[in-house]
Amino acid sequence: MLNNNIIFLGLTHGFLDDSKKLKEIFKKFHPKIILHESLEDKKLLSSQDYKLFLSKKRHSEMTSFSAIKEIVFFCYKNKVPLIGMDFKNYLFNKELIKIISLGKKTNLINKIRIKKIIRKREAHHVKLIKEYAPFSKGIILVCLGSWHLRKNSPIRKQFVDARVIFPADEKGNLLTKPTKSKIKYVEGILQPLP
Repeated sequence: MLNNNIIFLGLTHGFLDDSKKLKEIFKKFHPKIILHESLEDKKLLSSQDYKLFLSKKRHSEMTSFSAIKEIVFFCYKNKVPLIGMDFKNYLFNKELIKIISLGKKTNLINKIRIKKIIRKREAHHVKLIKEYAPFSKGIILVCLGSWHLRKNSPIRKQFVDARVIFPADEKGNLLTKPTKSKIKYVEGILQPLP
């Protein structure tokens, strides 16, 4: 299946200005729909949806309002649907939210729980992209953590031929965490994995 109307943007979730890169891509490609991991389970399709979301000033336990506000306002201003492509709080309960938010080490049972949640989330990402892509009358921009673009990820397996833009180190390796190396964005096409 050709996926040439899909552009994946790998997000850093804070160690780079992700909203700046999103705006740059928006101006270049003019997507008709934006799917965004950090919007979790929210759908902002109408002016009324946007106004209600912006008036609440609170998003979730895992994603602060300030982390998503600029992107939401930008999409509202440009009249583009912004659709969350994940679950509320990424399916993490209060215990796991505390562990993840504080960067604490955890036990084996919680590690297994987290891996199961991530698999469920990634299957949900794939499902939603497949659901929205055929109905987009143009480019669909999919913004998710760059880690979800790693080799052997469900995204890489399912969306061959889609354009991908991600943060990379000096050698062009996908970045999933901060580095002291010079950071650049790499643009390419997802290739089938051997």
